[in-house]
Amino acid sequence: PPQEMALNFYKWYLKNFYLKHSVESPIPKINDDFKYYLDDSIHLEFLKSSGYFSTLFYQNKLPEYKKCEESLLKVNYKDVEECGCSPAEFVEKKCMFCFYMVWTNGQGEDISTSKLIKFKLKENEALVIIVVGGFQEVEHYEYYQPNVLLIKEKGAWKISNIEL
Repeated sequence: PPQEMALNFYKWYLKNFYLKHSVESPIPKINDDFKYYLDDSIHLEFLKSSGYFSTLFYQNKLPEYKKCEESLLKVNYKDVEECGCSPAEFVEKKCMFCFYMVWTNGQGEDISTSKLIKFKLKENEALVIIVVGGFQEVEHYEYYQPNVLLIKEKGAWKISNIEL
């Protein structure tokens, strides 16, 4: 069922990738002409190899990535070098996905738990709302509630979008 698939994804992702590997979105890089672009190679490889994502997942994010990359192309290399920061900071609103873990909204918090909150099914589409959280000293806290949209693709449930 889709709710189990979404929950299994979060358990697996939090254990194996969260804060360990940047796989949630493309990352800004610089080419030989000192122009910034988004490198999506690690992100795309993760989406393809994980087994959790539909072919539509990347397509659903592409407009956001294109707006960011168009803005990054205008960022001056020397300004970034002087700042010592990410080129995304010069176009912050266009590249917000560069500043946090887009599947949890995390920025370094100890997020290690996930549980199902709500589930809606409509033919070949499903919405699963999950709460992610962790432990602070001895107390458990709930951090964020991602909305995981799934579609049935080739007979299996796959994630088509994650909205925070």
